Amino acid sequence: MIGVIGIAVIILIMFNRNMMMKVVSPTNPMIQKLKKWALFENPWRSGFLLFGCNLFLFTSISGLLYMQMLFLLPYIHIVIMLLGVLTSLYCWLVLFHCYYGPEKGRLIMGTIGSGFYLILLILCIYRLLTLTPNFPGDDTFMAAVGIVFGIIVTITACVCCFIFTGVPRRKSINN
Repeated sequence: MIGVIGIAVIILIMFNRNMMMKVVSPTNPMIQKLKKWALFENPWRSGFLLFGCNLFLFTSISGLLYMQMLFLLPYIHIVIMLLGVLTSLYCWLVLFHCYYGPEKGRLIMGTIGSGFYLILLILCIYRLLTLTPNFPGDDTFMAAVGIVFGIIVTITACVCCFIFTGVPRRKSINN
């Protein structure tokens, strides 16, 4: 049930992408400072920066989730994952506004940046295909369910990252 709600929220976000773009203003002082970097002229460099940001965010959230398991705090994992999603969206929107190269370069940047999640997707699929029991009689069903959830999350993150950073902003009729 939670997965269906999550997918519905993601679909709503994707269809309201232009509205989400207004959450982070291009006149934000942080964006104005970042735009001065020559890094955002080159789509390859900005794509690798996006790749690094995705790597850092994923590692940080994974570390927080691991620490939460050690302290046995109930329901904190939901808050950690929600904050991870919101932080990722904010980071993607900031990088979208900072890039000032050609539109074709924006596609390159989005492809390289979302490539991190594509690599994770390949690793999850490989792990699912090579899943074996640890000992005789071990049931691997729950491990497979967890890996399938990982596949769903990485596909969603890959598509969202590409759409938010690589697809040019649509101009509305009213603007």
